Amino acid sequence: MDTPTDQPIDYDNGPNEWSNEISSFYQNLNLDPDLYYCIDKLPRYARVVGFDYRINHISDPLTTQPPLKKYKLEDSKLPTQENTVQDNDKLNIAFKTDIQNLTSLSSQLEKEVGCQVSISNTILGLLRISNGKAKINSSNLYKTGKIIGFDLSSAIAAISLDVKPNDHVLDLCCAPGGKLLFIADKIHSHGAPHSLCSGSVTGVDISKKRLSTCQSLIKKSKSQSKIRIRLFASDGTTFNVPPPEDSWWDYSTLKQQSCKKLQPKEVPIDSISTPNIKPFFSSKLLRNIYTPPLEITADTRIRKYNKVLVDAECSHDGSLVHLSKYINSNSQSIFGKLDSDFLSQDRLESVSELQLDLILNGWNNLSTGGTLVYSTCSLSYKQNELVIAKFLETVFKNSSR
Repeated sequence: MDTPTDQPIDYDNGPNEWSNEISSFYQNLNLDPDLYYCIDKLPRYARVVGFDYRINHISDPLTTQPPLKKYKLEDSKLPTQENTVQDNDKLNIAFKTDIQNLTSLSSQLEKEVGCQVSISNTILGLLRISNGKAKINSSNLYKTGKIIGFDLSSAIAAISLDVKPNDHVLDLCCAPGGKLLFIADKIHSHGAPHSLCSGSVTGVDISKKRLSTCQSLIKKSKSQSKIRIRLFASDGTTFNVPPPEDSWWDYSTLKQQSCKKLQPKEVPIDSISTPNIKPFFSSKLLRNIYTPPLEITADTRIRKYNKVLVDAECSHDGSLVHLSKYINSNSQSIFGKLDSDFLSQDRLESVSELQLDLILNGWNNLSTGGTLVYSTCSLSYKQNELVIAKFLETVFKNSSR
């Protein structure tokens, strides 16, 4: 498992006037009151763009372990023992090639940032940078779009969805877009859009300002996976736009849709009553998607998402790097928000209600048999375990799924 660097704790990292308040806040959450000062021990991470990210087996050495699932000998798609052995040999060769490429990239980045860089022992495809304050923006790997900064916790949340090539994924709180691109890359690692790899990623955020940041990140990315992404400026607690059809990538299908006369029950996406239904941003192929009929009969099944990620709005008290930006800011306006955004009990109460509404709507958008992942940047019981408990209590009262 990735471990902190052995650096001394600097208790003068934040302004003295906030030390007691921060310690008291964490203590009220039954956490170590000096938790914030662990920031000096934390590394940072970068991900290799376009990589087929996989969780590593922690107990095995990185150089000898087979990647998860993709390299199983018992794969049902391999009908004979002979084919199984041959295909597994090919996959093991590909795995070793992956390790060599990652090792080469980590060595190059290490020279550019001036500190130790290694392959993450947690998720294959991430690079662990020992100095948490290291800047990667000036590195050649970053400028050429080969790597991008990414938190380990974000990677774990996204990869937990276990996304498959044909999955349509909904990210209900998508800004600033890191996990969105990560998921799209995971799908696109299986090739360009086609009948066996038709997956898409739909991102939702209520703030157009945050969506603009997300849009900029997508446009800046060198990965071809961005063709699979569309963004909506909408309230995540009420969003109900279905995923695109599996043939969204087919230019001939798009041409037929744009030319044919609409049937009585076929309604353009712009005319649905849901606010901000038109995509805020998307590829051309995903721009003109029609919704199912508004009048749903007993024999009509509404298309829903195979995977839903609810990385919910929270108090961010578990994001030490985020917290440090407030504490160490020279701007009094930003510094003054520390109390209301992090240390307020009222904030904890109101945000937990929002989180429950988000996860409930995520469930409503999830297809039968699908996967929903809920995550936060908080260590608060009220924003994690208690939200999950209320969610389970609510949905299983009236749900057959």
